[in-house]
Amino acid sequence: MPQLLSMNKKHSSSRAFVLLYSLLVASIVLAIGMSLATIISKQIILSSIGKMSRIAYYAADSGRDCAFFWAVKYGATVSKAINPEDGAPSPEIYCQGSAALALDPTDDRLTVISLLKMYGINDLLTPPNSDYRYFNFTQEITGVTGSPTTCNKFSVFAYPETSTSLYSTIIVSRGFSASCSATGPRTVGRSVINIIKR
Repeated sequence: MPQLLSMNKKHSSSRAFVLLYSLLVASIVLAIGMSLATIISKQIILSSIGKMSRIAYYAADSGRDCAFFWAVKYGATVSKAINPEDGAPSPEIYCQGSAALALDPTDDRLTVISLLKMYGINDLLTPPNSDYRYFNFTQEITGVTGSPTTCNKFSVFAYPETSTSLYSTIIVSRGFSASCSATGPRTVGRSVINIIKR
């Protein structure tokens, strides 16, 4: 009987050791799995941000190209292109096929000027560089691969030909990876700035 009791004790201590060992291995595997899941999710987010950044840049670039296109098409200066001095109605502006750009009623001139200040253009509020005419446009772009709708907003600072400012035209185009009305942490924006000096 004492021999049977000692065998039971050995058997139960062996079971306890196996259980403890199993818990240790399971916790190590779980920790490694959670670490890998965290790394993979961060990589997916970074990859998504890179893709959205590229889409936002292309949207900004298309806005800039559109501004140059209609400035050249309608001649002389950007100011004449939007508001012809002969009193004729403003020409319709089309970009990306048949989508017409509408004049954006939101005057975000100060936002655009603060963006320009980041690039060292601090003199738009002081004469002679303050005699510009400001126009801003917004366009929803559909059919972009990787994003159902993107947005570009471009602002034009147009100086008359008689101006003594340093600049002739400044175009600030901002592209967004989502529609113009979208808000959220995953919306990425990029800017393209063109400065035409006299």
